[in-house]
Amino acid sequence: MKSNRLLLLFFVSLVVLPQCSKPSKKVLFINSYHEGYEWSDGIQKGVESEIDSADVDFKTVYMDTKRNPSEEFVKKAALRVKGVIDEYKPDVVIASDDSAAKYLIVPWYKDAKLPFIFCGLNWDATEYGFPAKNVTGMLEVEFVIGLIEYMKDHARGKRIGFISYDILSEKKSAFNYKKILKVSLAQEAYVKTVDEWKKKFLSLQKSVDMLIVSNMAGIKDWDDKGMKKWTLENTRIPTGTTNEWMMKYSLIGLTKVPEEQGRWAAKTALKILAGADPGKIPIAKNKDGRLYINISLMKKLKIKFSEPMLRGAIKVK
Repeated sequence: MKSNRLLLLFFVSLVVLPQCSKPSKKVLFINSYHEGYEWSDGIQKGVESEIDSADVDFKTVYMDTKRNPSEEFVKKAALRVKGVIDEYKPDVVIASDDSAAKYLIVPWYKDAKLPFIFCGLNWDATEYGFPAKNVTGMLEVEFVIGLIEYMKDHARGKRIGFISYDILSEKKSAFNYKKILKVSLAQEAYVKTVDEWKKKFLSLQKSVDMLIVSNMAGIKDWDDKGMKKWTLENTRIPTGTTNEWMMKYSLIGLTKVPEEQGRWAAKTALKILAGADPGKIPIAKNKDGRLYINISLMKKLKIKFSEPMLRGAIKVK
């Protein structure tokens, strides 16, 4: 009788063991930037929130091109990621931001069999030939018109300036403000060091009436605490941003929600794994936004926002 029970357990184990094996489907997430960069960290968080409950194997690879924007580095990073794809053999790939699109998908995988889902591409993907038969995604649209409307109510004139770290994605944003939204930028500044940022920030305030403070991520000698103090002491005109992490240095923020991009991309990846054709999935645009007000800068500039605006905003000190 005992031997019969052992034999039964043996046959049951043969049935159960295959069900405990690794998932047969694989999803690769390519982060164009580095761990610790708030925007792409948020996208990844959104991806993982949807993928974690799915029966798939998930892997992340970083390109680190925000801190290393030279074309030589980016091309080598793309080749390294291609090697990961060749070895890992994913069933679908999610790729965030422009570096992965321009230097990996376009030269190696556009119109191939492997499905790709992009996210974080600013405004327009047609320059990369997207959509393609194996590529769909979500565009990153900034709420800059609304941001300008908030700033101009407290500005001395209509001239708009733009300052950011010197990188492809930021220049693309400014270009599309002008091309798509017909925003007139009186002056633009792209910098690589804190000293350059300070000089341009001070100079711009003398020649424009409001300033879009876009992104400092990638400036290696940036000191958050020191620059927060310096900005408070040296801001003379209304400033605004579309990036949440820049609210330490901006009066107003009308920001995107990176998790929205990640959630959409992950849900789309699961649809493709279930049999959907990526070439027939329409490209989407982000819709979620958040309003921020920097209370310290508001007091410094002696600006009075309306009570409904204050109630609806997330307050930053």
